[in-house]
Amino acid sequence: IIHTDTGLGDFDHHQADRGLQRICATSLVFDYVSHLHPDLAQDEALKYLVEYVTQVDHFEEYTWPDSMNLRYQLMLQNLIDGAKKTVFSDDETVTHFGMQCLDSAYAVLSEQIEAQDEIAKKGITFDTKWGKGLAISSSNDEVVRVAQKSGYVVALRKDIDTGAIRIKAVPGKDIDLTPIYEKIKTMDKTGYWYFHPGKTMLLNGSTKDPSRTPSPLTLDQIIVLFRDVIPA
Repeated sequence: IIHTDTGLGDFDHHQADRGLQRICATSLVFDYVSHLHPDLAQDEALKYLVEYVTQVDHFEEYTWPDSMNLRYQLMLQNLIDGAKKTVFSDDETVTHFGMQCLDSAYAVLSEQIEAQDEIAKKGITFDTKWGKGLAISSSNDEVVRVAQKSGYVVALRKDIDTGAIRIKAVPGKDIDLTPIYEKIKTMDKTGYWYFHPGKTMLLNGSTKDPSRTPSPLTLDQIIVLFRDVIPA
């Protein structure tokens, strides 16, 4: 049995010489396994997760912006703490829940980091009347959200695997994609399209219903469509 965060062993940081260092059991384990497997030291998602745990371990949340905001109660460590108080009564079940949460966090961190990398390497920018747009071919749906959070008011993604297209605009800017939808209906007689009532989402294909037919339109065609139908 290898103990972590207790017992004053290799993966504990409560010794006199470690107590004032900015380390925790997680960072000590990460340093150890990275020495054995150097590729892990290059895993950006894992590194971010280790840094997050270190911040929490040292109660650095008090320095976070708007630190009293209740949204922070929805973060990983607080959900685990809440589970101990309300859902699970034994340590083994709580630990299993915590590991599932960490696996899930690692998955979404990896997806966002990959999305950022894809956008930087192969994203195509174009102008719209509302601001910058981005188009990209990718199997990672996170590229749309990352693009919008990065300042693009419109994001287009064509799925490399299925051919389905997603067109999303950010809310709150009086964007109306109705002219795009009307033009697409005349151009594409094959693909299934859903136009959201909010008028900022135009979705082709469906992850929930694979029978929905993807569009034969290309990203270049849709970029030209934006330029022609709603000039910048």
